[in-house]
Amino acid sequence: MIVVPGKFVYVGAPRTGSHFIYDVLEAHFPDAVRSEQHHASIGDVLNAKRMGGGLPIYTVVREPVKHLFSFYWNSLRKYPGRIVTTTFEEFIEGRKPPNAPYKKALEFPPGALNTYRNVADKFFPFEADFSTLMKELNVDNTHGVVATRLPTEDYIAAQKQITEADKRLIRKYFKRDYELYKSMK
Repeated sequence: MIVVPGKFVYVGAPRTGSHFIYDVLEAHFPDAVRSEQHHASIGDVLNAKRMGGGLPIYTVVREPVKHLFSFYWNSLRKYPGRIVTTTFEEFIEGRKPPNAPYKKALEFPPGALNTYRNVADKFFPFEADFSTLMKELNVDNTHGVVATRLPTEDYIAAQKQITEADKRLIRKYFKRDYELYKSMK
């Protein structure tokens, strides 16, 4: 989470470009304050809003299939040996090693992909290259920040293997996220 005093609170959900956005906001707003935890708790976000006199809260929402696939891919790359699923479908179903210490990218209660769905005032689509968000926040391209976490060819190729059955499961388990995402179109 990052607070720009007197202007807004931006909360970055996991796998939605939050590192890049925080860097851009800090470059543009020298008085911005980044939270100690990169992905803040709901309580911290609401407290920042109260402390800021009711500042608006903004966040980015990603298309649910791509969002969950990004968690899956990241988990396979970052934690090899800890992920025991052999397919994306198993990952969606929530199969995981019982002693996995890293739970952020492994455990999703149904309908909880968008962490800040119930507290944000305005949502921006991830797929819009952040231009809509940046325009809303009065941020131009003079910041000089370059994205460092771009999708690799392997990631793009693997993403093409997502099946219709996978998509149906995600629509079933993350129905509220689908509804939110579709409402932005």
